[in-house]
Amino acid sequence: MKPRYRVTLTVQERQELETLTKTAKTSAKRFLYARSLLLCDAGPQGPAWTVADTSEAMGVTPRTIEHLKKRFVEGGLAAALERRQPEKPPREVTFDGAFEARLIALACSETPEGRRRWTVRLLAEKAVELDPVSISSLHNLGWVNFLAGNNEKSIEAFVKSVELHPNFTWGYIKQALGYLNLKKFDLALQATQKAESLLKDGWGSELIQEVLIFNYLSAGQKAKADSLINRFLDYASKNTVKDAFTLSCVYRYKKDYVKALEWEEKTLQQRSPSAYLLALPSTYVGYEDFYKSEGHQKILQKMGALK
Repeated sequence: MKPRYRVTLTVQERQELETLTKTAKTSAKRFLYARSLLLCDAGPQGPAWTVADTSEAMGVTPRTIEHLKKRFVEGGLAAALERRQPEKPPREVTFDGAFEARLIALACSETPEGRRRWTVRLLAEKAVELDPVSISSLHNLGWVNFLAGNNEKSIEAFVKSVELHPNFTWGYIKQALGYLNLKKFDLALQATQKAESLLKDGWGSELIQEVLIFNYLSAGQKAKADSLINRFLDYASKNTVKDAFTLSCVYRYKKDYVKALEWEEKTLQQRSPSAYLLALPSTYVGYEDFYKSEGHQKILQKMGALK
């Protein structure tokens, strides 16, 4: 089935969007929109990624990408990048039995510090946090702020996401990434361990496993990271790796740089949804020499990330 909205960028539009993704002053949302449009571009120079692949790569919901494509098709590039306020009023919040039960439990719980009792205003504010619909927006907010280097705001959003859904594994994993950037290693370790405890048999998706290894290494837990590396390589020897990017990272963590480059090449060939991470210096914290190496620079040239 053909996509409902088809993004076809001109050469000038691609250049404008590529400039936005490489400019430090670009806001988190504009970075997300610009990068997503480049991935969705079905023109001669674009990779024509699907909505599903783009949303996974950018850490947002498919609905966010659909709306972005719709704004581009109907209003052009400026409208896509500058999301306007909705003309219609927001939908009313609906309360089902489960939500009502959680709100009643909240009203019977200990009041916030400095408050003698729950007021209607306090309950209303907490109700917004408890609304299950908001978890996707919290995740999007956290991830785009992380990509933009706003670690405190990123952590704040991911902390709220796990308050809303305590079993949201990515919420713990990604807040740990923010803590690592701030060198708060104890907090990063706690969040990483919590994330792993939520996984069945300690195993999640390939991408989750790769990030867990990175988090443990960065938090100084080499023995733990090595055990996860060995487990991942054992998995890769028995299964087809769906995301080549993850295995390139695992080999890099193992300091097998020849294999790491080999799987970076496969990442491009596979058109992995995570391929855009190859061009982000933040992906290579602790491996800056590898990022600057001739082999990786060739990868960046093939991606068009270097002039």
